[in-house]
Amino acid sequence: MFLTSIRGIVEFIQRSSSSYKWRADTRRSNTFFKAQHLESISGSLKSPLANQVKRALHRPLPRSCKRVETLKYIPEYEEEEGHSPTLLELAKLDFNLLQHVYLKELKSATEWWNHFSGYIKLDFIRDRLVESYTWAYVLYYEKDSALPRSILTKIIVLITTLDDIYDIRASTEECRKLHEAIQSWDESAISLLPEYLRNLYKELLRTFKNIEDQIPVNMNYDITHLKKSIQKHVTGYLQEAEWSHKSYKPSFKDQVNLTCLTIGAPSVCTSMMVGMGDPIMKQALEWTASVPDVVVAAGKVVRLMNDIAAFEVYIVLQE
Repeated sequence: MFLTSIRGIVEFIQRSSSSYKWRADTRRSNTFFKAQHLESISGSLKSPLANQVKRALHRPLPRSCKRVETLKYIPEYEEEEGHSPTLLELAKLDFNLLQHVYLKELKSATEWWNHFSGYIKLDFIRDRLVESYTWAYVLYYEKDSALPRSILTKIIVLITTLDDIYDIRASTEECRKLHEAIQSWDESAISLLPEYLRNLYKELLRTFKNIEDQIPVNMNYDITHLKKSIQKHVTGYLQEAEWSHKSYKPSFKDQVNLTCLTIGAPSVCTSMMVGMGDPIMKQALEWTASVPDVVVAAGKVVRLMNDIAAFEVYIVLQE
């Protein structure tokens, strides 16, 4: 009975973290009380329940990486009395088969990255391929989601590359020229760019053409929306670059309003729509591309979490 009640509290915390049906203050007070109760008894619990309680208190299931949670839960389930050996074996097989799929995809993505980085010849950009693929597979971990994982990985790499150009290397005038070229989205605009950015521009157009060719005709995904999201994205990068080069310090509100977009939320969310089912693709894509409040809110969460993490690292390095 005791173990059943503890598991019930764990499930309550997991569910309440993603529920919006209650009044916010009621949800918070109930969750806080039950979390306190779990913390007070966590030292007396045994594995595997102790591990599950610890994870629930640290990061509720709706906010966790499903594949990482699966990896942790499989051996815990094996310890539980009355577990099904058949179900356990199937879970292990499924996990290992999916890992094989991810490895094949990561190999293919690495080959693309080696070509991309070798062609553009910009030695100051960050190599964030593995991190980009990790983002993609956290969002789309199912076996049949190979296409959205591939596209999302490439979009995040492109965003990171453009971010490094605007932040690290390009002058204000070069930032403007790159912005102008991307707004035109045509090979003829290459003449606007300095020599060191021309291959990058060619590869940007080529990558989008390859993405467009990958998308099945019957999927009803209009890549024009994704192009426009990148165009709006670099408009934000240009604004940040001009602020930086002028040593201008924006208000906190203006800073958050801009950087919640340049963190990549609109572009990432638009590219994620490739994974939506065809019956609602057109409506979902148009709605997401309009940058509704939920996309802006997601950008603010990611932006602030990123800044907090960066600040914490900075503090540690200063000690």
